[in-house]
Amino acid sequence: MTAMRQEMAELDDIDGMRQRAGETMRYLTDLKEQYMRRREGMRAQLSAMAASCEAAKREAAMSEVGRELENLEQKLRAYETNIFSLREFVETKGREIDFEPIRADCAQVVRQLNEATKRFVDDDKFASAF
Repeated sequence: MTAMRQEMAELDDIDGMRQRAGETMRYLTDLKEQYMRRREGMRAQLSAMAASCEAAKREAAMSEVGRELENLEQKLRAYETNIFSLREFVETKGREIDFEPIRADCAQVVRQLNEATKRFVDDDKFASAF
């Protein structure tokens, strides 16, 4: 109840609320202007740095070392593409020629045939026939 009464007293002071709102508005407006000035300064720096970077790129592209580097980078990209394709091909072929499951199935069939043969040989009827 005490807290609510204090809040009611603050809300009753309309002039004080207007004054605090005005101060807050001035403070926020000042901050906004300050940030806008900083943004413009950063834009100016960015454009200067971008121009410097572009000049360095042009200079590098025009030099013999730059051209050589670009050629080597293109070759490297081509090699990486080939390596990726070959690796994918090898993995695909590896899955296609995986004989382990077939070998396991064959071994199981041979075991079953051996067991059936043993049962047949152990049977008295077969032994008495010879």
